[in-house]
Amino acid sequence: PVNYAETLKGTIWGGKYYNITTTLIQISYSIKLNSSNFFEWQGGGNTFPGTWTVAGKQLIFRFNAGAKNEWRGEINDNGNELKNITVPVPDGFRIVNCVKNP
Repeated sequence: PVNYAETLKGTIWGGKYYNITTTLIQISYSIKLNSSNFFEWQGGGNTFPGTWTVAGKQLIFRFNAGAKNEWRGEINDNGNELKNITVPVPDGFRIVNCVKNP
């Protein structure tokens, strides 16, 4: 089996998200996963740090500050896209998609 906790280090992911109060406006974002399980989210003109972990095929994100939203997605068989992305808890925004940059 693939050790995603190792193979995802140093990768950059991205896609679109929207705030639940403005559902018609999708905003681009990117997430850089560094080697010490921290990430940096850039989107909507803001940068937010957080942590990432892997549990089986689940890639789990959690912001360090603010609402500390946590969400997760299942890594597809090719290891380049998240599917079945959960609603962030606490609720406030939705991830439309998340793909790994080549």
